[in-house]
Amino acid sequence: MIDYSKITQLNAVNAYASPFERSQTSLLDMDNVFNMAKVQGDLSYEIAHKVPKIADYMLGGLSWLIRAFNIDPDFSVSTADIGAKILMMDKDDKGIYHANREALQQLGGYNNFYDTIFDLGTNMDAGKFEFTAGNNEFVIWMWKGDYINLGAGAEIGIYNRPKGYEDEYGVDHWLVNRDFELPMTLRLYCDDNIVFNYRPEDTQWWITGFNPKFEGVMANELKVVASIDFSDHPGLWQGFYAEYNKQKNDKNKNWDIWYVDKNERTAYIVWQPWQQLKK
Repeated sequence: MIDYSKITQLNAVNAYASPFERSQTSLLDMDNVFNMAKVQGDLSYEIAHKVPKIADYMLGGLSWLIRAFNIDPDFSVSTADIGAKILMMDKDDKGIYHANREALQQLGGYNNFYDTIFDLGTNMDAGKFEFTAGNNEFVIWMWKGDYINLGAGAEIGIYNRPKGYEDEYGVDHWLVNRDFELPMTLRLYCDDNIVFNYRPEDTQWWITGFNPKFEGVMANELKVVASIDFSDHPGLWQGFYAEYNKQKNDKNKNWDIWYVDKNERTAYIVWQPWQQLKK
């Protein structure tokens, strides 16, 4: 049985809180919160998938009524549409959702605790690759897996912080600086099927793709193929390339998913289904 009294406690760390509000969770007994998350992870995953399905049935009925009475013959709405709107996602002509470059998430940055909460209702794998360039520390963070009503998806973000940066609450926190946006591409496969192929013309600090047609897919069924072009940021490239050369032969560091073109100053990612990056 689900202990709903404990689930209500998790509202203190809900995903819609502001970055400042989230940081206040350090005032709670975080060991208890993390233990709750682990114990109830499977149940949360089940709930997170059942609720959108029920909501989609209801929204489907509403859409049918609106079309049937000729209020709007083309009307259709789903939980994916609603969730994407809240998260500032844009839908392309193939029905794939992508994060807007101006998304408010850039204001909050990112840290490991967000991933812990995210894992409660999803099947997800994630990897982090840190390097230093000039007076800044950088991390390229990537994710793939099941995004509930948004379907199978993948993300790559580049975050940074000044050397020696310390969050006032002691959190290992990373920031977004739009000056370090880079040209990126992102493809996702499920078995031999292309989930999406995204090649935006604009530079990116966070490239994403989500396909609601692929429901209930596990992270270990997905293959990510991506590229990051550093050619307009030689200092950034030097820092990344130096760290790549240092770590590429250490299988425990996961840098073996990277392939680099030194002449083009471009890094390629081939993240196979069986390669689990999360430790």
